[in-house]
Amino acid sequence: MGRKKEQEHKTLARWIIDKTNTDHYRAGMLSGWKHPYIDADVMEIVGGRKQLLDQANILENETNAGKMGKFKPNWKDVKTSIKKIDYDVAIIPELCEREQIEDPRERQLRLIARVEKWRRKGQDCAWLCSYYDDLLDLLNRGKEQKELEDETFFVCIDAVAHQKEHIWKRVFSARVLHNSKCFQKNYEDRILSVLKAKSPFYIEEMSDDMRRRLSGKAHCSIL
Repeated sequence: MGRKKEQEHKTLARWIIDKTNTDHYRAGMLSGWKHPYIDADVMEIVGGRKQLLDQANILENETNAGKMGKFKPNWKDVKTSIKKIDYDVAIIPELCEREQIEDPRERQLRLIARVEKWRRKGQDCAWLCSYYDDLLDLLNRGKEQKELEDETFFVCIDAVAHQKEHIWKRVFSARVLHNSKCFQKNYEDRILSVLKAKSPFYIEEMSDDMRRRLSGKAHCSIL
């Protein structure tokens, strides 16, 4: 028999954050109260019954959320067990601050602002704007786009879109990323997929010497 996969341990606060971190929450469309039940799996996640009870007691009595009545454990058996936890979704920012992590909604807003910034910069390129509009649609609907945390990707695709002459990939990489191999290693495949979907100037070379071509503005390309 295979070994049982070890359960990832979290604090109770982090479990509540993760439980709430849905598309609707990230889109700013989730509000009101949630009432998750506490079972053996939850107890295992937070490190056992004692950890669960201790952490629930702290969140109820030592946080603004608890003091304002927005975090309410449903205590049972003289506070020796918890049936469920009632909490207002509005407490998530405080729990995130307590856990020293970014609130998922705030992260979504930060990424939206990032894409909007690069869209303004690339507003003279129709296919690039179309790509950014697709990203904004996903972000505004609360879809996670963790790859957008890497702002160097935006630097690359903006440079590709505004490339005005044919240029070898490694020369482009050295010029834009200050490393001749970084573009090919980390960004080429991802940017090729965007160009193939969006750019009317994308050309796929069949030659062994020029396996791929990225087309940016007009017929300018990176070879």
